[in-house]
Amino acid sequence: MIALRTPRQKTALYGTVPLTAQEAFSGIPKARIGGHNDCFLASDTDFGTWSKDIVAEKAFYHQENLFVPPRRRNLQFQGSGTAIRGLRKCAEGARVPALQFAQQPLSPEVLDGWTKGGCMPEIRRRLGYRFRLVDSSTQVAGRELRITLTVRNEGFGNLYNPRPVVLVLRERATGRIERVPIPTDPRRWMPAESTTVRASATLPPGEYDVFLHLPDAAPSLRDRPEFAVRFANAGVWESDTGMNRLTERAVIGK
Repeated sequence: MIALRTPRQKTALYGTVPLTAQEAFSGIPKARIGGHNDCFLASDTDFGTWSKDIVAEKAFYHQENLFVPPRRRNLQFQGSGTAIRGLRKCAEGARVPALQFAQQPLSPEVLDGWTKGGCMPEIRRRLGYRFRLVDSSTQVAGRELRITLTVRNEGFGNLYNPRPVVLVLRERATGRIERVPIPTDPRRWMPAESTTVRASATLPPGEYDVFLHLPDAAPSLRDRPEFAVRFANAGVWESDTGMNRLTERAVIGK
């Protein structure tokens, strides 16, 4: 994907109707162009990012940014205007000049300002996507294992590149692994929303550890745990495999 400097550049090419959920991630040009706000918080118009039609332009980006990367200098914020206004207020409350905040967003003064303003913990938690496992449950019917899980995205952003979602069942006695692809698109696990996913597998008798794996889609990176998605929950991440544990065990009887 690429990003243009102002919303007017994109609307001049593709019109003022923002991306729909049906167009998103389709590969068409409109679905591959995001926005780059090079002067985030530098002035009321972010030094020309917004025109006199600022309300309409922000509404346009509010929808667009669900599906294309929003880029505001070196920091990526996705989410409601309320969240962004809160960050502005935090910076101003800490007496960090708005222009400095825009042009040098990672400077020590700005980071210290966020810390003094009290918003640094929220920024650390919510930059980009933040997937939290809300709950998971298993049911066994004969040799069929059924899994239901709910994930909530508590971040400002979401995923923009395709990524597989795989149910992984590892037999305790032998270490043998069964992988079941789940037909869900984690790019559509939107900020401030919860998504319920279901999967099932028919297994040989035994005791199984149950995981969810979101590896990188590239074959060269798929087996590298540092490129997998880690859930925000404590105690679910398996660092040597890059998988998230869903339940302690599932027992399939003979």
